[in-house]
Amino acid sequence: ENTDDPKRLADIVHALNKVHSDLPVVLPLHPRTRRVARDLGIKFAVNIVEPIGYLEMVSLLQSCKFVLSDSGGVQKEAYFFGKSCLVLREETEWTELVDSGHNVLVGSDKLKIADAIKNIEYGKDFSHQFYGDGAAAELIVNEMLNFDGGPL
Repeated sequence: ENTDDPKRLADIVHALNKVHSDLPVVLPLHPRTRRVARDLGIKFAVNIVEPIGYLEMVSLLQSCKFVLSDSGGVQKEAYFFGKSCLVLREETEWTELVDSGHNVLVGSDKLKIADAIKNIEYGKDFSHQFYGDGAAAELIVNEMLNFDGGPL
């Protein structure tokens, strides 16, 4: 959605560059996006890193102030790590996170992104368990261990 639209990509990079002038931005960048930006003459002023694995991403999420992403998975992971996420898309599959104010849809609009960053709330309450309490595997194992072999 963002890589294939030159204006969207340029506006997002402009916004990230502006953020980086106040806060360090670390951007794991897909090689295709890097190539498209280079071909369009879009310049990055942020800390670009190669695509990273899950554990490295977890480390970034744990140590960041907030998240900007167009990835559905990263939006949800940000919530799990207690970080607000500015969603660089026009819509999201995680509407409950937007409805609760934990995520904010900003699309690619430079001004909307800048405004959302300026007004981001730190210390939000992330205790609501939208996705359960993390005990599903234990419950399943207990049910399996206590299964009497009768018909289901």
